[in-house]
Amino acid sequence: MVEGELLPIGLDSGTTKIFSSVCENFATSDGRVGAALGALVARWNEEANGGDHKAIPECLRFGHWPQDKNRWRDPKPDHHPRHVYPILSEANGLRIGQNLRVNWVCRFLATAANGTGFTVFKCAAKRVRPLEAALFMVGYAVR
Repeated sequence: MVEGELLPIGLDSGTTKIFSSVCENFATSDGRVGAALGALVARWNEEANGGDHKAIPECLRFGHWPQDKNRWRDPKPDHHPRHVYPILSEANGLRIGQNLRVNWVCRFLATAANGTGFTVFKCAAKRVRPLEAALFMVGYAVR
């Protein structure tokens, strides 16, 4: 609220960092996280569906942002068409939906880790942050 007026807050990598510092199990999402999850989905799709991009559910089509003006963190295999993993921008409104899906996936994985070595973090909510950090690092390598 500014001077009594509610203003819409855009969702970008900066605001997701604010949300993640306030909410214990809220993962930030940027191009690296989207690219990492997209690459994991692409690998799963290769094994499960022989690489048929049409078999990838819409909810698993994580988008990516440009790394810079001339390079992309595009998780798709070379034989997939470009539209399989959307390119996200501030203008197209896809970012908030992706951020929600990233959080659902991270929370699911953190909870599903019970009984594994990942349970050094006793509380599932405490597992989201290291999982998010791992996705950031994987995303750096996606080209």
